[in-house]
Amino acid sequence: MVVQRALRRTESTSCGSTSGTGTSSSGGADHRRGQSRGTCSELGIKTVAVFPYEDRLAEYRLKADESYEIGERGHPVRAYLDIEGIVRAAKEAQADAIYPGYGFLSENAGLARRCREEGITFIGPSAEVLDLTGNKATAIAAAREAGLPVLRGAERPTKRRRWWPPPRRSASPSS
Repeated sequence: MVVQRALRRTESTSCGSTSGTGTSSSGGADHRRGQSRGTCSELGIKTVAVFPYEDRLAEYRLKADESYEIGERGHPVRAYLDIEGIVRAAKEAQADAIYPGYGFLSENAGLARRCREEGITFIGPSAEVLDLTGNKATAIAAAREAGLPVLRGAERPTKRRRWWPPPRRSASPSS
């Protein structure tokens, strides 16, 4: 399972986007594991790892330029879900953006909202889009309203059917 774990920070770096426009920043953040470290390094972006105590010896944390322990000892999953702890670390690291990667907080509207409140760029969908897509009924209604095709059966629950064959009865040996 991939868990988001690191923040990255730039020191006045200009990065090119796929559209060819540049983005100047004084501190970026990547709230994920070390997979981004190589790319960050190539772009001159320093990495800052956030980690629970249990992951203090994790490779991504040891390779980061800076690291901040988050969460309460004995609860590593809670630490990775701790939006306030992650935002606090980003602020302490003077990061100006958080990229949640994929996993725990990548679809969390609360993280996107907190980033916006703190003036930190959330690299991903807006909190409003995450709220919309997080609820199947509202996502389907929005798709319809936008004129997108929706599969039949998406309007209302369908009758549950077993998709696997029933177990075969086997003869048991007699004693």
